[in-house]
Amino acid sequence: MTHPLMSVLRRFMPLAALACLAGCGGGGGGSTLPVPGTSVAATATPVATSAPAPAPTSTVVISSANGPCQFQTANQPLQAAFCETFSAPAPIGNRSGPLDGTLWGVSRQTGLYNWGQGWANAVAPTVLDACGQSSQVYPDNDIAVCNGMVFESVNDDTSVTSLAMYPKQPFDIAGRTGTVTFDVSDDTTGSHTVWPELWYSDQPVPDPFTHFSSWQSVPVNGFGLRIESSCPANSGGGCGIRQYCPEQPESSAIVTVGSAVVVNNYVANDSAFGGNVLVKDLDCVKASTGPGNNNHFEVRFSQKEVDVYGTDAGTTAPLRHLAVITNMSLTLTRGLLWIEDVHYNADKEGAMDQRIHTFSWTNIGFDGPILARDLAFDVADSLMMTNSAQFPDTQPDSAMQIPGNLLNLGYSWFPNTPPLALTVPGVYNIGNANGAFLTLNAFTQDPVTLNYQINNGAWQSFVWPFPTCSAQGATSACAQVTMALPVSLSDIQAGTNTIQLNASDAISFSNVDLILRGAAGVPPAPVTTSSHHGLNPASTRTRSGLH
Repeated sequence: MTHPLMSVLRRFMPLAALACLAGCGGGGGGSTLPVPGTSVAATATPVATSAPAPAPTSTVVISSANGPCQFQTANQPLQAAFCETFSAPAPIGNRSGPLDGTLWGVSRQTGLYNWGQGWANAVAPTVLDACGQSSQVYPDNDIAVCNGMVFESVNDDTSVTSLAMYPKQPFDIAGRTGTVTFDVSDDTTGSHTVWPELWYSDQPVPDPFTHFSSWQSVPVNGFGLRIESSCPANSGGGCGIRQYCPEQPESSAIVTVGSAVVVNNYVANDSAFGGNVLVKDLDCVKASTGPGNNNHFEVRFSQKEVDVYGTDAGTTAPLRHLAVITNMSLTLTRGLLWIEDVHYNADKEGAMDQRIHTFSWTNIGFDGPILARDLAFDVADSLMMTNSAQFPDTQPDSAMQIPGNLLNLGYSWFPNTPPLALTVPGVYNIGNANGAFLTLNAFTQDPVTLNYQINNGAWQSFVWPFPTCSAQGATSACAQVTMALPVSLSDIQAGTNTIQLNASDAISFSNVDLILRGAAGVPPAPVTTSSHHGLNPASTRTRSGLH
């Protein structure tokens, strides 16, 4: 008699083309890099460590053009709500690596799902360029903190990937225009390579992200900004965005805003893919030369308009008005902010140097009311090594091929098998929470009803809320989604909690978290050491006639 699992695997063997999303190659054997942590079977119970949150400390904020977390465009008097300068590593043993995992959450997604080959959010080894050295690593060692910056690296392995980091403190724009500030080494060479994104989501769903219609990992309501339009050095006046900054020398690579997506009730309105959101480019800035050489960006959010400002890499002035985004309506006024490293098969564009790539980030901040932070408790990644070597380059550039097999971060469940059992250790401060979620990314071929249980609580069902899945030939392709499942606080217990999951059809899970809303409390206000009133004409550049 055939085991029911084997029939399911045979059914889904053709998913290789679907799951890879772009340009996947074959794989054989290969040498293996050391894997951080302990590998566990896909249905095993992962173990991680957690610790109570340290007492919050005040962070110095300088709103002038001479220090961290600048708020050059913010409303005055400045009410800074958050500023992170990454002064030192602060690991607590979760997916956030060396980041303070009580404050920061990290989620990773790839296009590498293939049940026939045993892939569930599989990642290839990458090279992290940080802290004066280059290291071959897997997650969670793909992040480093040093020199007042966080460095993170991704190997897209001829697929689509997203690495997202977020502070667990809400950003509120109700009745006002709010300001988000961040520095990043934006050295993108275009929308088929690697670029930074900023997302704003109403719920703490992991890795909000979209890629064409085939990957709609959208929150209920949200906004995404892509800073991926570029022209290389010496590209000539005919290169698209040079018209917005003709004074920039031809010898300099330049970048600006490329597109934006507004999400209302799970439906994405994407300026890059037929949506009616309007992105009007106004200016551009010199691109970064690599990690540590950062551009400074400020994004002004209201429900009807978003304005993006930036500086040349390595400078903090003048601040140029890069783009205005209109013909939009945000239905959220409070949510979480995500900074993301996004790849789209850079080999296919011929940008092999961006297939394996490191970004640096620092001075992440926002203004507005200071609200209670969430506590999020991670389920450990599966860290199961697959039998598949990373994909070979599609271009003859052997220097970009580093040894190592694909590593699964996710877990898979198939029909007619027991529920997937996962554990969340170290849960605390339940009495301080005003609500709870089970959050996760899921990959499935068809719309499903998701069933879940926390400890000995009642089983609950979450009916598929997303729009119709895209189709590839006669096969539907729901692909990756992101979810926040409501949880009763009475089902949660201090210490270790057990989560059980299954669905109405085959499914993979990753980036699973138990979220306690507001349980970390309200942090102290950041300390503002200097400020100025409004935009400083000497340090802010707006193109005449376009503002």
